[in-house]
Amino acid sequence: MTLTRWQRTAVLAAPLVVYVLFFVIPLISLGRMSLNEFTRLTGLQDAVTLDSFRTALTDDFYLRTFLTTLKLALIASVLCTALGCIVGYLMWRIGGNVRRVMLGVILAPLLVASVVRAFGWIGTIGPGGLLPHVSERIGLGTLTIYANEPAVIIGFVHILLPFAVILFITSLDNISPSVMKAAEGLGATEWRRIRAVVLPLTYPGVLSSLLFTFALASAAYSIPAILGGRRVLTASLAIYEQQTRLFNWPLAAALSLILIVVVAFAMSTYQALTRRGRTSRRRAWRRRDRPRDSAPDEGGVPGYDSRPALGDQGG
Repeated sequence: MTLTRWQRTAVLAAPLVVYVLFFVIPLISLGRMSLNEFTRLTGLQDAVTLDSFRTALTDDFYLRTFLTTLKLALIASVLCTALGCIVGYLMWRIGGNVRRVMLGVILAPLLVASVVRAFGWIGTIGPGGLLPHVSERIGLGTLTIYANEPAVIIGFVHILLPFAVILFITSLDNISPSVMKAAEGLGATEWRRIRAVVLPLTYPGVLSSLLFTFALASAAYSIPAILGGRRVLTASLAIYEQQTRLFNWPLAAALSLILIVVVAFAMSTYQALTRRGRTSRRRAWRRRDRPRDSAPDEGGVPGYDSRPALGDQGG
């Protein structure tokens, strides 16, 4: 079936229209709102001022909030990616019905809202939960993990781990079984096959898992709000506070835009650094694999020895 020119244009324009309607226009509206003026006496007023950005970028409270957000998101993304690689590799190696069952177990929590799962963790590691009772029975005292950063990280890992597993196992499925058999036939150990074959070939999946979980964790609201106990302040909580309780919409919009820019900059920087490192490794491999006798000698012919043979000397 051959599409006409107008049909091809319509097919290409459809996603562009959706992108403009649901991303570009709301982003422009958010930027315009951030330039308005807000005071306790007059409320929201149409204006063009950078007071909201000045407050968000100079106030120590908001600076600490952004640093906490990035720190928690980075720790959670690294843990999710590491655990996702381990679980995904085990599932890939086992295969068969066991892999299907394990995949169903991993994806099953996605059917439950994150709010419900967060309250489930409160009943497990929070005050009056399973962890305090068990720790008290074994003589460790009453241990609780609630209203602190470790509790938020646990919630992030629980929520985001299925995404990391799916992204990594998708990259694993692209590896040909013959490659692993060839490495095994050459005498490579399991760890050697993982380090020399699996990780280089699944690098895009690892990077996608790290960036995807980092982006989700940096913008999450329910996990810090519930497991953080309003004591772990993140950017999403600060935005919610300004918009719904203090009604300072310009400051909330400015915080949102700053969060978008900071996360996009962090992800772009990481991608650029990893791309540069990958290019450097490729150049090193090419120099290492280049034949040593390919350099031109005195005669200018690569690999040709212009010196006379031993039998020709003193002829």
